[in-house]
Amino acid sequence: MKKYFSLSVLLFMLTLLVSCGGSSSGDEINNGGSSGNGDGFDRKAMLTNWMDHFVIPYTQDFTNAARDLDEKIKNFNNTPNASTLSEARKALNKAYEAYQYIGFYRFGKAEEVTMNFQYRLNTYPTNTKRIKQNAVAKNYSFRKLSEISNGNIAQGLPAVDYLVNGIGENDTEIISYFTTNTNAEDYKAYLIKLTKEMLSSSEEVLADLKSNRNKFIENTSNSASGSISLVVNAYVQYYEKYLRAGKIGYPSGIITPMYIQQNTEPKPELVESQFSPQYNRSYALLGTKAMAEFFQGKGSDGTERPSLQQYIEYMSAKNNNNKTLAQEINSNFQSSEAAIQGLEPNFKVQIQKDLNQLKNAYYSLQNNVPKLKVEMAQTLNITISYMDTDGD
Repeated sequence: MKKYFSLSVLLFMLTLLVSCGGSSSGDEINNGGSSGNGDGFDRKAMLTNWMDHFVIPYTQDFTNAARDLDEKIKNFNNTPNASTLSEARKALNKAYEAYQYIGFYRFGKAEEVTMNFQYRLNTYPTNTKRIKQNAVAKNYSFRKLSEISNGNIAQGLPAVDYLVNGIGENDTEIISYFTTNTNAEDYKAYLIKLTKEMLSSSEEVLADLKSNRNKFIENTSNSASGSISLVVNAYVQYYEKYLRAGKIGYPSGIITPMYIQQNTEPKPELVESQFSPQYNRSYALLGTKAMAEFFQGKGSDGTERPSLQQYIEYMSAKNNNNKTLAQEINSNFQSSEAAIQGLEPNFKVQIQKDLNQLKNAYYSLQNNVPKLKVEMAQTLNITISYMDTDGD
């Protein structure tokens, strides 16, 4: 720490010297880019790490998982039996796991109105009635706003989960929907359309990320349109709304989505992967781990590089405040992972067995909300601009 602090002081003194030397734009000392309001931290290196060791490789991983899922669904459609159904389910689980690492990449093409990538991938609970209606009506307009609003969401991973895990009471009945049911061909067609849409969407998003990589990295401004601000807003929003609230807060009844009458009753029907709840803990744990590793800058190869943690440590040393913030955030991540690890794999079972333990996992995650949303944002001079309207 002494060595790091000395380096920070030296950088600060050099900054003063260069400033006194008559630099008019500040660009020469602004490792953060060309905005002229740099703080001396190498933002470009951090953005490079984000793009090259998180965003692109993890989106590639999901694309690969989506491709495998599409292939396994084709096999199931061609030969609907217990074996091909089992393989489809395994591929679905892998796709869910890969999603946990890209859930908060809500910028660029992924966030365009005509794409709404992450929202269409994993909004739950899925509308099971709508799935059947769409299948019979041959409605495959997945990108229309009317298909993703007012509770009409009937696509993405949750829709596939319903069709391969929940449309029947047991495997025999599920398979019958794709063999002997009057609408069997419609269900098969809808199922393959779902996986093809996920695959094509992920391929489009991945191509956009690669083509705009340099533009993203060069946009080092801390303004609302800067890459860092866009990512931090998406990161904090995902942590608060989709990890803390979506995976644990809503099922536990601590908070209630705005579209449901407010009450404190547990809602097991709101768990992620509703029809394969044996993976609830696994997905919550992976999601928390993904958020922690991004904060630490530990990318897909396991190596730590410039990160939010380092940025906070740099600014804390420079401004002589909040010196333990990064440590506190990491400690909270560790506590949250431990709390989630102690839960039942199936949160529906956990609710019946010990609801308070599930609530404690929520409160553990909650501890980092003010740290990330307020203290980190203030330390890094980033404005949190998203609106939280979930009644919590």
